[in-house]
Amino acid sequence: MAVHYFDPNGVDSLRDNGYRDTAMALSELLDNSIQANANKIEIILIEKLSATGKREWLVNEIFVVDNGEGMEKDTLETSLRFGGGTRHGAAKGLGKFGMGLPNSSASQCPRFEVYSWKKNSPIHYNYFDFKEIKSKKSEFLPEVSQTNLPKHIEQIINPKSNSGTIVRWVDCDRLILRRANKLVPHIEWPLGRIFRYYINEKKVQIKIRVFQSSGNSISESFALATPIKAVDPLFLMTNNQLKIPFDNQATNTPWQDGEYLFPDPNGDKENKALYELIQDSIKIKFSIAKSETKRLGGDSELGKIYREFIGISVLRAGREIKLDDFGFIGELGDPLNRWWKVELSFEPNFDSFFGLDNTKQNVHAFRKIIDKDQLERTEDDIQLEFICKLSEFLENQIRLMKKDIVLIDAGSRGGIRSGGVAEGGTTYPDNPSGGDIGPFP
Repeated sequence: MAVHYFDPNGVDSLRDNGYRDTAMALSELLDNSIQANANKIEIILIEKLSATGKREWLVNEIFVVDNGEGMEKDTLETSLRFGGGTRHGAAKGLGKFGMGLPNSSASQCPRFEVYSWKKNSPIHYNYFDFKEIKSKKSEFLPEVSQTNLPKHIEQIINPKSNSGTIVRWVDCDRLILRRANKLVPHIEWPLGRIFRYYINEKKVQIKIRVFQSSGNSISESFALATPIKAVDPLFLMTNNQLKIPFDNQATNTPWQDGEYLFPDPNGDKENKALYELIQDSIKIKFSIAKSETKRLGGDSELGKIYREFIGISVLRAGREIKLDDFGFIGELGDPLNRWWKVELSFEPNFDSFFGLDNTKQNVHAFRKIIDKDQLERTEDDIQLEFICKLSEFLENQIRLMKKDIVLIDAGSRGGIRSGGVAEGGTTYPDNPSGGDIGPFP
């Protein structure tokens, strides 16, 4: 008797797949859009009146609409399979595991639909429905069909781009927040951080819009005034999501050379030897707070935001994977940890070195190496050798940054300018601790 590799009765287990929240799930869809060369993406929230209990408007559907290259029929069919994407093991770009669209969508809703079209080609459509799979006891996807956009979808995305893709989450039951006014900032802040380089370099515009749907009527109730702005844990980007007066200036300054290669092919003997083994480098950026920033204090609104960003920001292909201490912080109560920042950026060919997971939310192999980990090193373990040397480098640089922050602070109190750390043009309020400069509108 033939045994199917998948039991339809267990399909719901696919929904518990490790995405932390709605923003992280959406980031996977944005990866796909950017990979398809989209430069405009809209996240559209559809609110409907709740059917039971207190009558209130709650987000029931989410659309992600892009103007990318769109998908052929065969590609669309594959994209809805778990592990069926087209970029398995890719050495470049944002894709990797072929899990993004179905995995992320399943984490938020029981049914998701995809419309996609190439230039001068018809629209193709398919869907994945957990309830249908269980009721029909079928492990097969429906056939991709050719279609027109339903009228209610045309209403919210008109005009349709020459090519593109629409992902629709239906009957969303696992959103982290259900009211649009709460969900919008939850989406805006982390997506601005995750895709900050794509946003800052004007490679993509990401907009959020909210509609209310009742019966056959649908109308726009809210839209962000501007596309999502960058959120930079290094505090070096201008035109960011911080409030006035910090929304158009850098509140940190690059530390020393600002950017380093590791391993450095032009560095010392150990760096050169490691580079010869790997034949590539990662980029590391450092910044420290300007003396004006630090004078605001940790209890100021800006100081509280700095505390949110304590740690090291790890990026892959220009997209943030995780901001965490990774064991490098030490004493969490040390106020100096608020004022130094590190960003580490690698390309997909380093995925195995960092232990990237299939939700692109974690790098399991990257951490501060302690002595007992060093004992596990062998001559042919290039990955552990790399992580050990990287750990040593970061630990030393962080120690030096903290030392410089203390010296700058002492110089500032003594009326001595701090070696270029306080750049011209920075204007701070007279009463900063009482100001309203948080991240949200």
